[in-house]
Amino acid sequence: MPSSRPKTLPPRVRAARAYARKLRNAAASISYSQSRPIQLVGPDHLPTHGDCSGSVTMIYEAAGFADPNGRGYDGYGYTGTLVAHGHPVKRSDIQPCDLVFYGSSSARPGFPAGSPTHVAMVMDRKGAIFTFGSDPGPSIRRIDYRSDLHSVRRYIRDLPK
Repeated sequence: MPSSRPKTLPPRVRAARAYARKLRNAAASISYSQSRPIQLVGPDHLPTHGDCSGSVTMIYEAAGFADPNGRGYDGYGYTGTLVAHGHPVKRSDIQPCDLVFYGSSSARPGFPAGSPTHVAMVMDRKGAIFTFGSDPGPSIRRIDYRSDLHSVRRYIRDLPK
């Protein structure tokens, strides 16, 4: 008889979720800054600053995934380079490590009109996300904490359900 228990998440996915929780737990010591290059400090250390796109890039790097920006971890990715990569996913099909994009910008350098302005990472299939905004800093919230969800994209293979 097949087991009804969910499959165990792959080690890299568990590592990504653990590093996201590590950032959230250290929120008081990580300041918000949209500076580049992104501080890629590896899984054993914490950055001194970050932002939404920088933090999801740090999480992917700490877990050993390929750069979701498609830039080989050069430190210069941002929300625009993230949304340009990955594969579209329906909200109903989310899995851990998918990236959720929010907002709709007016035209400005790096952000064509209508492109998203914020990114977060899915923590579980129930809609918990890791987000890093200017207030309150790194945190875990629900996917619908904002009403302007733009899209969801996948950068790793499909996980067992």
